[in-house]
Amino acid sequence: MTSNIEVPSELLQAASLRFKSRISGFLWRAFPHGACLAGEIYRDLSHRFLEGDLIQTSAIMQLTREHEYLLAHTFTGSCYVLIQPAGNVEQNFGHLYTHEVPQGLEE
Repeated sequence: MTSNIEVPSELLQAASLRFKSRISGFLWRAFPHGACLAGEIYRDLSHRFLEGDLIQTSAIMQLTREHEYLLAHTFTGSCYVLIQPAGNVEQNFGHLYTHEVPQGLEE
């Protein structure tokens, strides 16, 4: 699906990186919503959503950090890169294990 929504430049920068995890999409200004996240989806791998659609993920199972971005891993196996998350996602999901990828293994 396509739309005429302008993609934020911060998101384009993140999309140009290579991540170790298979990325399902990029969430712009994601915010906690129960055990899930909600936010605007871009570069949706499943092609279910238009650029900029507001979505809610399945339950967040783990947060990791790569290339200075938080990655949210969900119950259904999706992995979203969080771009400019709203609020403090790490604090709200503090019960989850968050770890850094060791230096030199990011690329």
